[in-house]
Amino acid sequence: MRFTVKVKPRSPSQRAEVIRSHELTVWVQSEARDGKANKELLSFLKKTIRKSTGRKPSIHIISGGTSKIKVLESDSRWEEVISTFSPGKRQKEQENDL
Repeated sequence: MRFTVKVKPRSPSQRAEVIRSHELTVWVQSEARDGKANKELLSFLKKTIRKSTGRKPSIHIISGGTSKIKVLESDSRWEEVISTFSPGKRQKEQENDL
């Protein structure tokens, strides 16, 4: 499955939000230099989806390696991505962390 990601580097924290079908906005802490933001983006998505689904997904950048807007490909289903990054799920996890 392919989806579009708009990356927001140098953010105070990591998070992701479903914008519309097959489109995410992801905030990463790394700066967009020397591939650091891309590495953090992939690591964050894999770790968070794995935590939600129980399996480690394969995710890689298809296009946009040097752009803030990227096309990624994953073996995950879009429904898994939606359930991982839905607002209700994030709020519940934050409450559990308190």
